[in-house]
Amino acid sequence: MIDPNFVFSQSNLQTFEYCRYRFYLRYIQHLHWPAQISASDTYQNDLEAGTGFHQLIHQHFLGFDRDLLLEQARNFPDDRLVVWLLAFLACPYAKLTRKLFPETTFTAQIGSHLLSAKVDLLQITDDGNITIYDWKTSRRMPSMPNL
Repeated sequence: MIDPNFVFSQSNLQTFEYCRYRFYLRYIQHLHWPAQISASDTYQNDLEAGTGFHQLIHQHFLGFDRDLLLEQARNFPDDRLVVWLLAFLACPYAKLTRKLFPETTFTAQIGSHLLSAKVDLLQITDDGNITIYDWKTSRRMPSMPNL
């Protein structure tokens, strides 16, 4: 039985889709599925670089100094981070304006269930249009249905 206060998220719903038993153990029984013993260094490095990139972009939209962000990226162990940050800073998305909400979590009630979602960046324009931006750092572009 799922706790009535359980909050559904992209992560736990993805776990449910991948393996219902893993979902049951982790979110119902509160047991953590052991990490893959043979998880590669590449996987771990990619995860850390992606997290670092998201943190830098978050700080960019909070107004942190560009040179400070570049210094942080240059000091990061993975050289890809500075390349990604420079590419981002050169693109139009780095210059977005209006109401911007980086790394914001939204929660809604659907029926008797809570659904939570965290977005990389939400923009609200003067005419009330909303755009959600999601930064991807994976080695392969996700399929359109997954996006």
